[in-house]
Amino acid sequence: MDDQWLKLLTQGRVPHVFMFSVIFMIVWSLPGAAVQAAMEGKAVNCLFSSYGSSGQPWQEITPLTRSTPVGSVLKQRHLNPIIEYTTERSDTLERHELVSAAHLPGVRFTDGIVPTNIDGISLKVTAYPLGGDSRMLTGNFYPQVLEKYDVEHSSGSLKKITTAYVFSLILTRPADELPKGTLVVNSLSGAQVALYALDLNKGVATVGQNLLELPSQENRRRCQKSLLLSERDLLGTDEVRFSAKCQVVTRNVTLRLGSPSAHDFPMLGATSPPSAIAKLEVSDCSVNSQPKVSFTAEPASRCDPSGILGLTHSAQGGRAVAKGVGIVMFNEQIPRIHCNGTQYAMERPAGSDHASFSFRAQYIRTGPITEGSANSSAQFNFTFD
Repeated sequence: MDDQWLKLLTQGRVPHVFMFSVIFMIVWSLPGAAVQAAMEGKAVNCLFSSYGSSGQPWQEITPLTRSTPVGSVLKQRHLNPIIEYTTERSDTLERHELVSAAHLPGVRFTDGIVPTNIDGISLKVTAYPLGGDSRMLTGNFYPQVLEKYDVEHSSGSLKKITTAYVFSLILTRPADELPKGTLVVNSLSGAQVALYALDLNKGVATVGQNLLELPSQENRRRCQKSLLLSERDLLGTDEVRFSAKCQVVTRNVTLRLGSPSAHDFPMLGATSPPSAIAKLEVSDCSVNSQPKVSFTAEPASRCDPSGILGLTHSAQGGRAVAKGVGIVMFNEQIPRIHCNGTQYAMERPAGSDHASFSFRAQYIRTGPITEGSANSSAQFNFTFD
């Protein structure tokens, strides 16, 4: 056996054997070094940042009409608080997790539905953890675990976790049973939302379950931070106003005024026979809706202060634009419907969710007439409050 070993030395094969043993030792030792670094990290110096400035204004999701289904999300706003923390080496070999949790403190609102000052409109809060399932917050003494992350120590590195919270105002009773008058949400029955950031031993917390006991602060140099959001933080403003709405039925109307000649307008103010009746309609109006319609022209200079709508300056079929004539609109109740944005109430029968506005149009002489094409246009706009 000694001869064989000498033979390997003389043939230069020992370095090959030596190199193999070094490689084997390196591969064997790498996993142990990584595990040891992960076990020794703990989260410290944590805080909630940007929770105030990151809030978004309320956005309408579903218009509030008479047929809006119960359970519909009417308005939403988002809040994106950020948990910031650093790490340091732990004195033990236990592995740590940074846990994010939240709840509606107390035993009220056990179903997560928070009444507002408007009977029939309520609030719910939903958390959207990064990479996890959405979770609706409920009333409980104990915070619900939303997400957790392994803590690995890296000196001087600032770590951040962002969880999106969505506040939704929902319809909880039929829309036609809502209180009469303007709907303004300005109270959430004293509801609050509590957020938590905690460094816990790995495996103590389970996502989706409640933390039945928060760790004591005494002699504990580990991340443990809470943030309490008040009613005002949840609303983000002094009040949330709901606009009464209707569904628009009529979007375009064409009126034909005929082809009168200059001889049909013997004097200033003379008019042509009126057009057929045009009807603008809306439907599915909420109980509080008071639909109105207004007319405007582009450019605004085409609308005379007396309510005469000027012709559009575009010839058709090679014909020049007529001069000395304009267009007026009217109905049985309104002798001159103006085109300057004046609002006119639409007719809504008692108990109906439907409203309409009828009118006619005709040419009117405004000066010396030159024959030509005589076309015009106006925009009509609906408001419902």
